[in-house]
Amino acid sequence: EIGGRAIRLLLDLGEGEIDVFAAVVRPAERAACGFFRGPGIDDIVAILTRTDNATEADARRAAMASGNHIGRARHLLHHQESQIRRTNILNLAELIFHGSQAFQAVTSLVKTATDEAKNSLAETNEQELEKLRTALGMGAKGRGAHKALRGSAGQIKELEKLQKRRETRAIRDALDTQLVDLIGIYRDALMIAAHAQVSPIHPDMQGLAGELSTIGEPNLLACIEAISHCRDDITHNVRAETAMDAMVGRIRKACNVQ
Repeated sequence: EIGGRAIRLLLDLGEGEIDVFAAVVRPAERAACGFFRGPGIDDIVAILTRTDNATEADARRAAMASGNHIGRARHLLHHQESQIRRTNILNLAELIFHGSQAFQAVTSLVKTATDEAKNSLAETNEQELEKLRTALGMGAKGRGAHKALRGSAGQIKELEKLQKRRETRAIRDALDTQLVDLIGIYRDALMIAAHAQVSPIHPDMQGLAGELSTIGEPNLLACIEAISHCRDDITHNVRAETAMDAMVGRIRKACNVQ
């Protein structure tokens, strides 16, 4: 069981085990389990240079930041804002040790996710509303048109509720992706602390992972648990900023930050 979800079916092919539920296992969760196999950095670089016309340097940078996930690597390659979001959430692990800066960073992360979700959906929302208004005959004149419009307010309100739910999901998905990245840096630190010979999720952030490893394995596990708790809280309708503030508080406690 990973993150409360059953991940049980495996095929043993002799050379190693291959998961058949890979599509439902997040990159950080996959990397935390030795029996999951994914493409290596060099494999992703080869794919991106061949299919996306990327330079080897850009492809390698995206591959190293992707958690060995080709779709994530491709998105990072083509969207600079995704690279910035990843850098900001990973920097949160450092800001934990700098007074109130981590709480300020959380406020900024939530605001950015909210603004981006609204902006990305604004055009689609307006198009849907315009189509509904047209279908309802809004703007038409005459007695029949006036009668038809009486019930239109309810339909428009229902569409707006649907759009609001979609926006909320988009915000949650964006924050969840960032929280998975944050789990990854603490997982890397845990592997260093345990002297485990496994590939890091964030090979470009091994300096930070090494510094975090000094807080010890029990505290690193507490940090990972705090992030997982935050993900669950956001899923269960806890206000995002409240959930992430609580997460920062728990991580600070695990790191013995006064």
